[in-house]
Amino acid sequence: MYNQRIIMTLIAIVCTAVGAQAATVPLLEGYGDTKWGQSKDEVMAAVPDLQDIGGTLYVLRQDGEAGDVVQKIEYTLSEDTLYMVVVYLKMPGAPAAGLDEDGLAFVKAQLDAKYEANQKTLRSAGIRVRADHGTRPAAVDADPIAAR
Repeated sequence: MYNQRIIMTLIAIVCTAVGAQAATVPLLEGYGDTKWGQSKDEVMAAVPDLQDIGGTLYVLRQDGEAGDVVQKIEYTLSEDTLYMVVVYLKMPGAPAAGLDEDGLAFVKAQLDAKYEANQKTLRSAGIRVRADHGTRPAAVDADPIAAR
């Protein structure tokens, strides 16, 4: 089942952006209704229907609706600090078995169109945006500092 999914990973290790930059690149502040650095309680207050998964790196999960492109979103915290969001996608027309190369290419193109002009700003703030096939991405690291 994981091979049919495409994972979009948004990682913020240290977010140093302020003011005008954050206004033009909202991802500098956070993902959706969350902000990088929020505590578990703040994330749970900002995002409805989160499941408390727990774990070494603390995970809160929001499941998508059946048939939706977004299968689930996982918010990962380390030391009670939100530092990573992983969005699991299943594209329409994805093969029943095997990897969805066309879907991955489409998602990567969409991410490039949206974030390519701001990659330098995002990277300097410690934020990476990427898409991978449906296995757990290598960027999910037991030590978030090591991912810098």
